Amino acid sequence: MPPGSGVVKRKAQASPSKQSIAAVVQRIQQIAAAHEGGVRQDVLEAEMSKTASQAEILVGLNQLMAKSIIVSGHRGGKLVFKVQSEEEAAKYGGLNAEDRLILQEVEKSGTGAIASKELKRLGGVPQQQLAKVLARLEQRRLIKSVKAVNAGNGGKKYMLYNLQPSKDITGGSWYNADPNPDPKP
Repeated sequence: MPPGSGVVKRKAQASPSKQSIAAVVQRIQQIAAAHEGGVRQDVLEAEMSKTASQAEILVGLNQLMAKSIIVSGHRGGKLVFKVQSEEEAAKYGGLNAEDRLILQEVEKSGTGAIASKELKRLGGVPQQQLAKVLARLEQRRLIKSVKAVNAGNGGKKYMLYNLQPSKDITGGSWYNADPNPDPKP
């Protein structure tokens, strides 16, 4: 290349070795486990920068997240990485990005549940794809559908499988599914 041609040659970066990635993965797990509520991205990068490149850190995080050993979330506007228990990792393992996104939105709703229309808006997922994701999550018993008395047009909402719906959703003691209750004296 003639000088002054405007083309800059870059040195090819060597891809990280499997051994170095294994060490990075182990170190990320140790750091994340030491922070009970999860470790912020900036803290993790600061601690890892002494021993690993940013590319190695990203590869390590991706491997851990793909196995659901570590999950990401936001706290105080910052990205946070948290270690999951082996039970949770097995439960959430195999979920794709859309599944996880929808599951996170359902988790955020808590006992108030969330309508599929809202999930479609928040997740940016087409209706047909959303129906498939919801069916997969229900089949794995991660979420359940509940009939909401305060919603129109069917009133079907979604919440985590292990939660009980709030009284706003079920109608509480004012709502009785039996139209002809048999009062007892």
